[in-house]
Amino acid sequence: MLEEQHNPIEAKVFIHSGKTYKYNFNLLTVEQAELAREAGEFKYNQLQNEPENFRQVIKSRGAEWLSIVLSYLLREVKNDILQPFNKDKAESEVEAFIKNLPISYLNDLRECATDFFQVSGKNLLSWRTCKAKRSATE
Repeated sequence: MLEEQHNPIEAKVFIHSGKTYKYNFNLLTVEQAELAREAGEFKYNQLQNEPENFRQVIKSRGAEWLSIVLSYLLREVKNDILQPFNKDKAESEVEAFIKNLPISYLNDLRECATDFFQVSGKNLLSWRTCKAKRSATE
């Protein structure tokens, strides 16, 4: 069976508190893609084994999975130059940047994550399952 082809969305830029970060599927590194895929897979596996209580979700950072995935997909822009991906910065500075963005950015952030999973074709089922579970609880 042929998989449906998805074209990436246009690059998205997020500007807040003097910092600029950009999502562009076509400029992702292999490392970025693999880390984001693993974060999505972790969430998928977590959903297969429902936690006993909300505290477990918080402790495992399951409630932060969107920020975690996106921290691997966004790269900083300085002086109009896309900076190289840095895993340590992604897990600290980029994740903090995402968590502090105003709620008005949420739909664009979700669109970037959806785009990544659809275009890469990796774990599309996992992403749809996560989206379905999230929609059911909203």
